[in-house]
Amino acid sequence: MAMTKSLAERFGNNYIGVGHFLLCLNAFNQNGRLQIRIKFNDKRNVIGDIRGKKFEGILGNDFPLTKSMEWGLKSSGFHCWIMGDKVILPEHIYLGIIGIEIKNKQKYQDLLRNANIRLSRFKSLLINIYFNPFFRKIGVLRILR
Repeated sequence: MAMTKSLAERFGNNYIGVGHFLLCLNAFNQNGRLQIRIKFNDKRNVIGDIRGKKFEGILGNDFPLTKSMEWGLKSSGFHCWIMGDKVILPEHIYLGIIGIEIKNKQKYQDLLRNANIRLSRFKSLLINIYFNPFFRKIGVLRILR
């Protein structure tokens, strides 16, 4: 997160967004199980989004976060548990960011499958709840706690 903050400052942004995080992800995911890589063309799009985006986020104590970045951070603990890890890693935040949009459920499950992460029946049920529009509407994070 410190690297994303310095990157945001370098771009002249007064917030931390998903784009900043994605650009920093490659540096920290060398040993990650998900093997996430942002391609060169995708980097151009992310940089374009950062430069052209007006801030519509939520103010934090130290540095403001966009709503999608805040959601990714809040749900990263859940994704850490899903993957059976003890420490929250950048890949957990990435899964939280993917989980912002319900249309990404298949991509999410493919990432877990490709990383040889086997989900128990209970964890699979929770993922279905996580991506369920009804539960999203009433606040899925409250339910998962």
